[in-house]
Amino acid sequence: AVGVVAGDKEICIEKLVADAAANTNHNLNGEDVDPGLLVVTGCIPLGKTKIKQHSAGEKIVHFIRHAEGHHNVAAAPFERGTEGYLRALSDFRWFDARLSPTGEEQCKELNNNTRHLDYDLILVSPLTRTLQTATMGFSASSSSSSSSPSFSTSRNTPMVAYEPLRERFGRNPCDNRRSIGDIQKEFPHVNFSLIATNLDPHSCVEGDCGERETFEHIDVRIRKFLLFIRDLPQRTIAVVGHSATFSRMFQAHLKWNVSDGPYRLLNAQMRSVVLVFDSTAPVTHE
Repeated sequence: AVGVVAGDKEICIEKLVADAAANTNHNLNGEDVDPGLLVVTGCIPLGKTKIKQHSAGEKIVHFIRHAEGHHNVAAAPFERGTEGYLRALSDFRWFDARLSPTGEEQCKELNNNTRHLDYDLILVSPLTRTLQTATMGFSASSSSSSSSPSFSTSRNTPMVAYEPLRERFGRNPCDNRRSIGDIQKEFPHVNFSLIATNLDPHSCVEGDCGERETFEHIDVRIRKFLLFIRDLPQRTIAVVGHSATFSRMFQAHLKWNVSDGPYRLLNAQMRSVVLVFDSTAPVTHE
């Protein structure tokens, strides 16, 4: 078991995340998720707040998009949404795409930034590129590889894989994952106890990766994620995920003000915000 210190007591991280997950009810069909249970009244850039003491309804969340992957390189010459762009992403060579050399360099810069960051927990999508980004971006050693057996964060902070953070599935092989058995061998420092199935529940074989996930289904995943972090005891959380899922979250669920930046994050970009889940716990603006 991986432990995390909370106050003067060591609490098993498996129990913490399992309790919060139980509250969220991990049925991705959506019929048991009441959107009315979730009240996100504010999503404010961390630099625009004056926080002296956090209330129970506030969480600081550092959202980080994965660094550049080989699939990003393949699609880069084409305009987003065009036939060439979609054809590049449909290439089965990019199944569960890994980081490109540029992506690995981006992780080194990310590592420089996270060394000065406060966080109590790292949540990460179980796709390879996000696991690589989280591992290299939060490693205590900036020269650590993504599969270093001696990996530790600069604060020995637990890193937990969480399926609802994955990218929008379907159509693109890059957005499906390998079996957890295979992934865990490469990332033994990550806690995979919340992943329900060893194999990816969304089938992807060469030539057929299924229909693109609907926004309605993405919305269910996002509500589950937000309820999950609301119920976690940790107050400052780093989250490593993907472009489409984060974009939908900021646009439809967090009511992000585009004057503070576009919905879509760049590769390896970090956006630190204060999420307010309770209208009785306001954040003071500058």
